[in-house]
Amino acid sequence: MSKSDGLNSDAAIDRAIDIDGAIDNDNQTKPSESHEKLVASTTSRETGTELEAVPSGENGVVEPAAVHQAEETSVNDVLQSLSRLEDQVTKGVGDILRTFQDKLAFDRFKEDQITRLHDELQGYKSDLLSKITRPLINGVIRLHDDFGRVVEALEKSDPADLTPGRFFKVIAGFREDLELLLNQNGVEAYAESADAFNPLRQKAMTTVETTDAGQAGRIAARLRPGFEQGGVIYQKERVAVYALARESPAPDRDSELRKDNEGESK
Repeated sequence: MSKSDGLNSDAAIDRAIDIDGAIDNDNQTKPSESHEKLVASTTSRETGTELEAVPSGENGVVEPAAVHQAEETSVNDVLQSLSRLEDQVTKGVGDILRTFQDKLAFDRFKEDQITRLHDELQGYKSDLLSKITRPLINGVIRLHDDFGRVVEALEKSDPADLTPGRFFKVIAGFREDLELLLNQNGVEAYAESADAFNPLRQKAMTTVETTDAGQAGRIAARLRPGFEQGGVIYQKERVAVYALARESPAPDRDSELRKDNEGESK
């Protein structure tokens, strides 16, 4: 080998070394696209939000400040979302409470109104009952006074004057007063005009036997009147009714003969 050939070989080796070093430096200063995607996905997993890829610096290296800023932005977004959710929940609970309070107030109002109407109705019924019964009570009071005056008059009378006729006359007068009192309160005494017995308006208190078939089922005597008001019967008319007499059984000829034979043997 000549001296010039050795120099050329050394120069080629030096150029190869320089090219290799330049390639290494270029790989260190320019990160690949896969590296940037890896940094972006790692940051997204740590913050739990969708983030854009964190930009690299001038030399292609991701700066820590940029990553921290992205994390702070993600946390602020989460806090704002939670704050809005809390406001919505608070507003919903407030609406529910107001609705419940309004319902309670309405129920109390209805209860008070029902109580007031019930009290008014009870007062009206009491007043109405008092108005209806007042005439009857006044009549009973007058009748009581009449009884008292009659008793005082009888006590002052001579015992010889207290005949049965006078006593019955006084009792009949009281009976008439009672019928008048009932009539003043809308209760009328009645007696059926027909002679035939009417079970709808009359009550048979007793029967009177008769052999006349035409008289059976007819009125024999009117005992006490009936009482009615507006078509409503309080007490039916009490009467005695004719009924056919039962026929006596025919005599037993054999028993009569036995009785005759017994008499003759004695």
